Amino acid sequence: MPSRVSLAFILLLLGSLPLAACVPGIVSSVRSSAILGDFGGDAGPALHAKLAGHSPFFQSAKGAPLLTGDASFVLNVEGDNETVVSEEKVREMLLWEEDKLTGQVYQVMAQETKEVASDYPFQRTEGTLTVDWRLSDPESGGLLGQGTLSYRGERAHGGYLANRGGNGKALDPQAVGKDLLNELAGKAAAELIEMSGPLFTLSDLAPATDPMGQEAGKLVAKGDWQGAARLWSELLTQNPGYAPALYNLGLFNEQQGDLVLAWEHYRRAFLVDQGPRYRAALTRVTDVLRHQNQLP
Repeated sequence: MPSRVSLAFILLLLGSLPLAACVPGIVSSVRSSAILGDFGGDAGPALHAKLAGHSPFFQSAKGAPLLTGDASFVLNVEGDNETVVSEEKVREMLLWEEDKLTGQVYQVMAQETKEVASDYPFQRTEGTLTVDWRLSDPESGGLLGQGTLSYRGERAHGGYLANRGGNGKALDPQAVGKDLLNELAGKAAAELIEMSGPLFTLSDLAPATDPMGQEAGKLVAKGDWQGAARLWSELLTQNPGYAPALYNLGLFNEQQGDLVLAWEHYRRAFLVDQGPRYRAALTRVTDVLRHQNQLP
């Protein structure tokens, strides 16, 4: 087993290197939930680019459903004025005032003012991304699922603080729109991946030679992942460092959408065994959690 220093070094490399550098020449046997297809519409290319950024979850595999759809982006720009009321000096005057206690007379300077209302340009840019997605069987073309997602974001600029002194600059609506679309497409991509969830089968399990682990494999073959997860959890109460049970339980967590717990199980398995299977799983989930800013 590697020393503590070497393990720390391995994990440091894993967190800092891209997937290709961490797993040279290794392609995970784990199939993604979907094959990434085309997205039409004016916002289709932006969404497709964000989904492709999660490439570990979109590996072409026979039998995996095909994810396609249409994405549209609407940009609205509204201009308005912010009215600020201030006092403006009209003139200065010299006045004589008497101190009622001493009877002395003093000369004081006074100002005559008036209220002035000033308008400062204010701009609000709002973007709405609508995604109609479909999951279909690539062989039969049958529809497996569909839905609509909608996201809204806005940017505001101007008003008194930005424009006083004549330094205010109007935002370029197209540049703001591109920034908003990029932000909203990232949110849509993360939700599409989370909703679809990875598709695992018996062949994706880490081989187990123990009787309980083999029984769990039989349950997976029948589609009973819940029952198998109970057996893997029981195995870990007996041996907390049993890598196959940790890895297989991570597959279950990942399939259920709990990527943080899956990451923890994959990490513990990798600490025990730095084999390609465990390395690829930990790298895959690390990549997605990093994209979602949820990496522990």
